Amino acid sequence: MNTGPRILLVELDPLVRETLASALTTGCAAQVWVAREAAEGVELALQHQPDLILMDLGVPDLDGLALCQAIAEHSELMHTKLWIMTGVTLDHRTRSALRCYADRLIQMPLSAAALSREILNEVESCGPPLRWLSQ
Repeated sequence: MNTGPRILLVELDPLVRETLASALTTGCAAQVWVAREAAEGVELALQHQPDLILMDLGVPDLDGLALCQAIAEHSELMHTKLWIMTGVTLDHRTRSALRCYADRLIQMPLSAAALSREILNEVESCGPPLRWLSQ
């Protein structure tokens, strides 16, 4: 039985998706579900209720903010931490908006090993996701 973190990875790029899923499985002993687009990600999140959703800001069927809002609408996901990955520089307004929903914004590139370490540190800490502390 897998006792590692339960992670949903929402990532469009197949190479990044495979690399991260493999690193999370081996580096974090995580159970990983993968989605290629937002709708699939929301469906898998509701089905599995992961500890952490790690999502690419640039998923094709919804912009990152809309995906964050879609996840936040489901109270059964209120204890799921949400990390957003992006390879683009975000303006202050966009960063502020995303921080209303995300527990962490990750500027890529970041090595899969470094990301695995960050995730292990996060899931081993206790407490609710940051976005719920202010509500």
